[in-house]
Amino acid sequence: MEISKWNKAMESFQELLGWDYGMNVVLDIKKTTCENKSIPDIYGRDERRLLYKLRRTYDEVKKDKGCIQEWRKDDTS
Repeated sequence: MEISKWNKAMESFQELLGWDYGMNVVLDIKKTTCENKSIPDIYGRDERRLLYKLRRTYDEVKKDKGCIQEWRKDDTS
């Protein structure tokens, strides 16, 4: 996997969840998907699986955060 792709994923999660928690989420997904491989050694099927899980998790968290923000707006009115 190219380091630039990895950095982009890290930045996206950190913007969404904060620096510490975002980094932990991405590293947990990487550990469960590719176990002991370093980032440059991830390619082919492993890279696709990792990116799929990262995208799916990002979309789920973003959707959940949107629901929470909408709920907070409704609660304050």
